[in-house]
Amino acid sequence: MKKFIILYYSPAGAMQKMQTSAPDIMQAEMDKWMAWFKGLGDKVVDMGEMLAGSASLTSEGWGDTGADSPTGYSIIQADDLAAAKELVADHPHIGWFEGCRVDVFEQVVMPENA
Repeated sequence: MKKFIILYYSPAGAMQKMQTSAPDIMQAEMDKWMAWFKGLGDKVVDMGEMLAGSASLTSEGWGDTGADSPTGYSIIQADDLAAAKELVADHPHIGWFEGCRVDVFEQVVMPENA
C-alpha cells in the first residue's frame, strides 16, 4: 500500500470557533474525528497533529507562510490516489466551518529509501 499525507486547512474563523466553543461542542467534534479514524482501521498510519507557528524559506530568506497554510496533518495508506480520495471523502473537517479544506498527497518513496 502507498502512504498519503492529508493536509487540513482552516480559515481564521474556524480556529477562533475552536478556541471559543464550549467543551461539550469541542468534544462532539473530536468524537466525529475519532469515529472517522476508527472507521479507517489499519489504514491510519498516523492520526497526526495540529500545526502552528510556521515560516517559509525561499532563496530570498525567511518569510511568512501566508494565510493559506495547513493547520494539521494525518497519514493514511491506500492502494492509490482514487482509493485515498474515497477514504477522505466524508472527513468531518469539511463540515466544521465554511472554507475548511482537505488536500491529499501521495508520498513518493525515493529509490534509495525503498
